[in-house]
Amino acid sequence: MPCGPGHQLWLNDLQKSLGPDVSALLLAYDLAPEHTYPTQLKQAVELLRHLIETEGRNPSDLILGGDSAGGNLTLGVLSHLAHPHPEIQPLVLPSKIHAAMLISPWAVLTQTNTPAFVENAERDMFDARTLNRWAPAFLGSTSPFAGDFYSEPVLAAPDWWAPVADVVGEVLIWAGDNEILKDGILAFADKFTKGFSARGGLVHTVVTPKACHEEMIVERILGYKGDSGTGSQQAIQAWVKSKL
Repeated sequence: MPCGPGHQLWLNDLQKSLGPDVSALLLAYDLAPEHTYPTQLKQAVELLRHLIETEGRNPSDLILGGDSAGGNLTLGVLSHLAHPHPEIQPLVLPSKIHAAMLISPWAVLTQTNTPAFVENAERDMFDARTLNRWAPAFLGSTSPFAGDFYSEPVLAAPDWWAPVADVVGEVLIWAGDNEILKDGILAFADKFTKGFSARGGLVHTVVTPKACHEEMIVERILGYKGDSGTGSQQAIQAWVKSKL
């Protein structure tokens, strides 16, 4: 789905809270089903390449981030930096990326039968039926085995994530306790943490009670001017501020 007003309002508020020395850059990547994977991953890598090689930005000044499918895409970029995708030109960084922020990352595309899909079916903003349509549209295949380590992060073993610690210093994984993706996010977080931390990387996994999928963005969609009471917005803000 395209970036909407809720995303822009939340990101604008976040940027303002961080001060004038911090800016936010959004990639307007092409959308499925017209443009299937790995189109978006190629575009994200090229944006990062442009920032570093053309604009001369230092990776140590950058925080990569994404929510939901954007979290999936952020992980795809990190995977590519550590294990170049066969269809995408490698990118060698002059230094580590400062940090990465994963908000409700879509880590499991092809499995929608975990307990959270039942427990949170009426607490979240969508359900398994939606994801079962979106995943094939994104992957360009109806095969349940169409995902790979770049497009479906939970499939990768801890060893896959170990060299990612050589390209990014610290990672935040955020999930809402009331979202249907929670089990998949935590399954991914367990594998990621084992591999990433074994190589010296720092991981913070936060599950906010009573929060749905990308709660802080949904709050903006519903018209809240600030946090609705879950504290999800403050949790993200505090983490980002601690990285500055």
